[in-house]
This record gives sequence, C-alpha cells and structure tokens, in this order.
Amino acid sequence: MKATLLIALMLVGFTAASTVHKVLWQYTREDGRAISGPELREELGDLIIAFDDVVEFTWGEGYLHSLMEVSQSAFDSCDASAGTTLLSTSGATSQNITLTVGKHYLIDGFSSNCVNGIKTTITRLNEGEQPPTKALTTTTVPIDDDRLQGEVVDVAWLYGTTKPDMEVTTSDTLQFTWDEGVTHSLRIVSAEAYEACDLNSFITIVSGPSTSNVVNVTDLDIGYTYFISGEITHCSSANMKLKVNVVPAFIRQRITVWPTDVSESLIDEVSVSFVGFDEESRIWTSPNAVFNYDHISGGVASIDSIEPTTFDVVTRDVTNIIAVRFTSTTSSTFSILRTKIQSVQFEDRQSKTFECSRAEGGDDTGVYAINCIVPSEGVIAPTPNTTTNQTDCQCFRQMLVHTPEQRVISCSSDGCFATVDDGTAGWSSLAAISQVLGTGRDSKLYAISSTSNTTVSSTDGGMATFFS
Repeated sequence: MKATLLIALMLVGFTAASTVHKVLWQYTREDGRAISGPELREELGDLIIAFDDVVEFTWGEGYLHSLMEVSQSAFDSCDASAGTTLLSTSGATSQNITLTVGKHYLIDGFSSNCVNGIKTTITRLNEGEQPPTKALTTTTVPIDDDRLQGEVVDVAWLYGTTKPDMEVTTSDTLQFTWDEGVTHSLRIVSAEAYEACDLNSFITIVSGPSTSNVVNVTDLDIGYTYFISGEITHCSSANMKLKVNVVPAFIRQRITVWPTDVSESLIDEVSVSFVGFDEESRIWTSPNAVFNYDHISGGVASIDSIEPTTFDVVTRDVTNIIAVRFTSTTSSTFSILRTKIQSVQFEDRQSKTFECSRAEGGDDTGVYAINCIVPSEGVIAPTPNTTTNQTDCQCFRQMLVHTPEQRVISCSSDGCFATVDDGTAGWSSLAAISQVLGTGRDSKLYAISSTSNTTVSSTDGGMATFFS
C-alpha cells in the first residue's frame, strides 16, 4: 500500500512530457568556479518553462541560501523584506518548486546573496504553449579577413613627392618601393631629427643607397615612427620623409547583448567601440565597428528584443576593456541590459560582462548612445596621463585623465566629450581621482576619489560633482 501511494505522489509532480530544469542556486558552479555579480546573474539567466515542467533548486557549497518570490521592484532592488519564502534558509538542499502560470521573480533572500547575483525569473506558460528556442543569433567573421592578418601598405618612396602622415597597425607591413633611376635610402630617426632632416642622428639604417629597391618594414612599436632618406638634400629639399602613427592591431571579439524589457527588435545598423588600456597603461578607444554586420550576406542583421544576440566583430585591440559604447543614428528603442565581451583570438583573456546605461540621444548628430561600464569584477584604470596638454584631443581617439585638472574626456572623430549629456559642448570637471569607472546607467561619469576613496559622479551635464 505504501509503495502504491509513493508512485501516485510521483505522478503528481511529473508527466511523461515534463522536463526538469535544474538551477544551481549558489556561487560555486559545476566546474568549480566561484563567481558573483553580473557574471553569476548572467549564468543563472531566466527560465521560460512549459506548463508541465518542473524546476529543481539545489545548493550545498557551505554557505547559507534561501529562495524567495518577490515583486518586480523588489527583484530589481534585491529587497527581501516583503517576499514569500519558497525554500527556507539552509546550508544545503535540493527541492522542486511549484509555480502558477505567469512570470515569477525569485531571489536569494539571505544576506547579500541577491545583490551578488543570485536571482532569476521563471515564466510558466499556459497548458499547450511551448517555450521559445533559446539559441543565440551568431555570425562569424571569415578567417582570411585582411585586417586580422595585417595588410601590406604601399609607400612610393619618390623624389620630390610629399608623403602625407600615415596610420598603420602593429600587424601591418610598410612596403617602400623606388625604381626611378635616382639613388635613395631609408633611415629611422627621432622626432627631432625628422623635423630638422638630420641625416646623422639616425636610430636605424633600414636600407642603404640604391637606385631600385623593395623594402618591407614590420614589427613597428606602438607610437610614432619617423622615416627619412639618408641621401643629402633628399629630406630637406625633396620631401623624402614620412611620419607613421603605429596603433594596436585588429582582433576578433565575440559580443553578446541582452535586451531590456522595453527594448524593441532592431534591423538598423548599430556601432560598437571600446575603451581600454594596454600593458604600458596607454588608454585606447577603438574606432566604431558595425556590431550587427552579417559577414556572410554583407548586410545588417536584426537584433532580437527578447533573447540575447551574439555577433563576431573585428575591432581595434584595446587589451584590457574598461568600457563599451553602442551607438545608433536611427533608433531610440534599442536598449541593452548588459553585454559580454570575449576575445576569440586570445584564449587566455577572460570574458568580461558590463552593465549598460539607458539609451541617450538628441545631440547635434542625432546619435543614440548606450554606455556599458560597470564590470562583473573591478577593473583598475591605469595611471593618469600627466604629460598630455588639456587641449590635446588627438592621441588615437582615446580617453584621457588630465592632471592637475583631472578632467576625464573621450576623443572621437566628432570631437571631445565627457558625458553623453554634454556631448561635444564642454568638459567634465571631477575632483582628484585614482580610478576611472566610466559612465553609469544614469549616463554620468563615475570615478574613485583619490583623497576620500569614495565614488565621485559628474552631474549637471558634467559641470559639477557630488560625493556618495
């Protein structure tokens, strides 16, 4: 009789077509990683289950956890004061829960577990409805992309022809050619020797005198490299000189975006750029690249308003990313909750997840911008730049921290701006800072004060500050 009763109870919870969704409700994941914050929230994700499906919550890592159902506002603020307890606080459990049809907001009500990322939503569908497929939309970049391999940049090393300044990447090859019956040579010199056409103060003799040659120059260091001809009067009288700006190479990044509840599907072009710093604390901003470009069809792909969307994008390598910026000139309805960046080429680089701001628009160019700067783990900004002049807005379109004013600016082809609010209209004056945090979801600049170790935020379009 007891055996018969047990079978009957089991059939109440499961049907032949039901699926058991297992939720690991703790910091330690199946592979042994201990994660928290947006990264853990992202991994937990949100569930849409069929009417007959079952959800099993499990924890047992040695920390206390609980499961509570709360309102949407309490879910957003992690307020457990007025929730309904579904599973009581304990050190370990593995239990199924039963939910009514509709969307449920669930948090870990113990201590700061919710703030640290342990929360999810579960939507139970009506009988007969099926959950949508959750495959990510992904495009890939052809592996023979010239920007990834580096390009051969031709330089016609001709007598009497002015050579405009050039920009190349560390992966590119500069190919100097001459074959006009005139003896030429090639030297690398300092900036001072370049301006003075000083033939004797050279750094390297790249090629000696000859009337015909093809010279390939590779592996140039980041920064400016100066070339002149080593022949008398060729530099001073015949414009045989060239200034080359060497910038980081292009790499392939895998970018995933999660839409907000108010986002709408978008088929318009969306651009993305990154701010980051390299091993020598140089700060870089990558040029805009089309985020939703379909490299197979050659057109613009749609961005889903419900499910995450992933694209592979070729961008300038800024190394350690501290901020991500999405822009669109055609739509204010595109809204991103968070984004995840993963390098495809460098497996040793950990992926980074950033929380995103609301879309801002209405500047002179009609650009709608979304800034994503709150990382899943703290990112320490490099040492502030102490040599660049306040009015210098070149520097490879980078974000700069100026001393002693400590003005934080970002430079682009459109000019300088400090926040989305003031656009190109002015500067953002901040108190002395030790760490740049970037732009928050309120579209203000945030930083860490160097004097009080508190968070400093720009207000009033970047022209004032407050402390918290």
